[in-house]
Amino acid sequence: MNRSESYTLKDEKKLELEKNRLKEQAETLFKCDIVILNKIIPYFSSVVDLGTGNGVYLNCLGNHYKLGSCTGVDRNPELLKSCIDFNSNDSIKYIESDIVDLSNLKSQLELNNSLFTLRFVLQHMNHREISNFLNSFKSNFPTSSLLIIDIHSDSIKVEPLEDSIIEINNKTNTFQSRRGGNRNIVKDLPQYFIENGYEIIGHYENNLDSYKLGKENFSKVFFPIWDCLKGTDLYNEEEFKIKERWEKEFKTNKMYNMSYTFEYIHAKPI
Repeated sequence: MNRSESYTLKDEKKLELEKNRLKEQAETLFKCDIVILNKIIPYFSSVVDLGTGNGVYLNCLGNHYKLGSCTGVDRNPELLKSCIDFNSNDSIKYIESDIVDLSNLKSQLELNNSLFTLRFVLQHMNHREISNFLNSFKSNFPTSSLLIIDIHSDSIKVEPLEDSIIEINNKTNTFQSRRGGNRNIVKDLPQYFIENGYEIIGHYENNLDSYKLGKENFSKVFFPIWDCLKGTDLYNEEEFKIKERWEKEFKTNKMYNMSYTFEYIHAKPI
């Protein structure tokens, strides 16, 4: 399972910049997700967020929906420290655990009408790992539901994401990110769940464009992490040219028309 490159930055100042950028991004995207989340979250008493990262999104969920309890799960102890820094909700707790092996997690949870969420996690897993995860979830939490939030596969080839991509491999359904690591593309995600023994309760799409976000928030979500990349081997002449073009197009509002689509799968084991 690949981890996000954002948290491999060694320079403390750059890492702090990136943590704050991701915080702003999570808060902004949560507001865009509410129209979909309102169809799902109110039916549950608690949420378990698998791969919670910096915990900001879970914090937004817990505060907005007044959930009885929220649990964030991540394998990275440094990220869990960030969760505590960003947390403003006493009902949230955090568990250090790898979501690939859910049997270890089962004994640490007190489930009460719980929804498990995975946000931008599947793209860091290959197809075998996703199948293993779905089978493990079905074995350990057979009566619970899953909510998957990820970028729709058809959006991978749309700007601005295409500027972040070195190559798309249609044979392996992966794309190689310029900022390091391979990301997974799961095409026809609902069918993938059905083939792995799940019932689709809800399938939603949300086109995220500049008009929904507003121009200031649009730059937070779409602009990559150039200030954090400077001085690393990921910052090269090509990266600098892309940065210049993006800044120019953003000033002239050409980039303001960009959009991509989020996909939401609400499913449960059969």
